[in-house]
Amino acid sequence: MLVYVNSFNCIGEDSFFSVVRSVCGWLNRVANIRLSTDELLSRRDWNLERAYVRTYTADRMEPKIYSIMYTHPDRNVSGRQWITEIGIRREKGSTFISILLEISDVSTMVDAKPIATRPSLVSYLKRNCVFDLDVIGQKVDYIKSQYGDFQYLMHEISRDDRTYPLVFISEGNDGFPVIPEKLQEQLIGLAQVVATSGKMDSWEMERLLGRHYSSWGGAINIIYPMNKSGYIGTKLFLPKQVDEIKAGNVPVNNYILSVITHAFNGYNKKLHLSPANVRAKRQRDDNISFRQRLNELKDGAQYEALLDEVLLEFEEFKAASEELELDYLKRIEELDAKHDAVVFEKNKIEVDLERLKYDIRKYHGKATDGDGDVDVEKIISLISNRLNPESVLSLLEILIPNNVEILKSAFSSARNSSKFKHNHRLIYLLYKLCTEYLLEYLENGDNKAKDILGDAYSANESETVERSATLSKMREFDYNGQKIKMFQHVGIGTARSKSETIRIHFWVDRSKRKIIIGYCGEHLDVKST
Repeated sequence: MLVYVNSFNCIGEDSFFSVVRSVCGWLNRVANIRLSTDELLSRRDWNLERAYVRTYTADRMEPKIYSIMYTHPDRNVSGRQWITEIGIRREKGSTFISILLEISDVSTMVDAKPIATRPSLVSYLKRNCVFDLDVIGQKVDYIKSQYGDFQYLMHEISRDDRTYPLVFISEGNDGFPVIPEKLQEQLIGLAQVVATSGKMDSWEMERLLGRHYSSWGGAINIIYPMNKSGYIGTKLFLPKQVDEIKAGNVPVNNYILSVITHAFNGYNKKLHLSPANVRAKRQRDDNISFRQRLNELKDGAQYEALLDEVLLEFEEFKAASEELELDYLKRIEELDAKHDAVVFEKNKIEVDLERLKYDIRKYHGKATDGDGDVDVEKIISLISNRLNPESVLSLLEILIPNNVEILKSAFSSARNSSKFKHNHRLIYLLYKLCTEYLLEYLENGDNKAKDILGDAYSANESETVERSATLSKMREFDYNGQKIKMFQHVGIGTARSKSETIRIHFWVDRSKRKIIIGYCGEHLDVKST
């Protein structure tokens, strides 16, 4: 079973010896064997106590490549072997190193599930070598709640040449679910960690990134590269799911690593320099060397012709074998692409389902006591269509009927604002109003509750509006046979445009413990004409 596959480009004139010394130091620590660089670069075997080291070389011709295999038993699971393969390719001014970690069980009786782990050799390489700029995830990318930062992230998400996932981690009330730098250490070379910095405007984030690619409140969102069909998949871990991972005694960093390696081990293995690759190159180098030596011979023409014939036959056989292998690889890639498309679609459905379940639990759980049940079928029918202010109000009635009452005047004004574009922001604003704000208002009054809504909320209108008979009447609505002036309001946007701006006027009925929404539409007049 593959556990981990990764590769790094190290740069500098001394990069090769830095890499080799790192491998020697790592073997000394994990296998308690002291090897010189010359010994490591030779073809030898070392049988240690319950461990085995073998080295392979193909250095007769450029580029010179090497492979080291280290095998040892699992300390805790009987019948399980851990195999680490290290491939090294020496090039001019740089050195490529690949690492593959896998387990081999003697039988199906070994049923202990391994935990994904990053080999400690990566730490040696990071400390002793200089990674090229193309090595992914050398440091965490922090983004602030700014237009430019969101645009940068959206550009990274949408790049069709991105071959690695982004792990978008957000800060909740209790901080980050994991330390971003520690997570990035686990994922160096595999994924780029992106973390929020400071207070985030989740509405603005969703407006610019889209809900699919957003992360807030302590969530972790893995954003995969674009596949051949143009789809960018995600895998979202909500705070509750992160808590469940922690409760299962699996470190969150290791769990995220396992999700990443599960998706990318197959792709990364194609770049790995295995012992088989080194042996094959050594054989090719030997064939070329034999030909060169034969060309230098003066006698033995018949032997040379015979050997040429044998070598030619071998090369033809090898070419046919490689052609067959390429054909198989092509078919495998086609199947992989189909499989990836199905997996991405499955992940998308799972993420949408988890979000929907989370929203239902969150907002229905915050509703006041009552007999109203959430009608999931109605929610799905609404969400499947393009949202507009009227459907947002309907969604509120379905989700939290015990918290909100929406007057006919609100539905009528909402229908007249069907061109409003930012309806996802409107949902979250009204959810907050009818849940968090309402409960805080009923317990501690408006002075504390208003902070929940921030700049989107106004406790009253201007003195000019409230004193004007004409303007104040525009904010007067029928509720239970009474005329109620609703000067409290929330809003989105400031432009005089139905597509960009909306206002929601409401009143809090303390006796019923409800938000009463009387108006949801364009900005009402603020001066007499």
